[in-house]
Amino acid sequence: MSTSAFVLVEMAPGKVRDALRILKGNPNVRAATAVAGAYDIVVTLEADNHNTISKIITDEVHELEGLVKTTTLIAFEIE
Repeated sequence: MSTSAFVLVEMAPGKVRDALRILKGNPNVRAATAVAGAYDIVVTLEADNHNTISKIITDEVHELEGLVKTTTLIAFEIE
């Protein structure tokens, strides 16, 4: 069973387009969508486990040029 997360990303002005291009090139990114509001991009990640999600966020998302902040939401099933 895979793990999914939604990452809300705030970027510096003028950096959204480049960030979207980089994010969409990652095979674990299911979607990267520009949005209006408090955040600039919503990223949907999918990986084998929470550790891989954490590694993607810290090693790749947090390295985006112009990143201001992120908020990560881990998805889970309710049965």
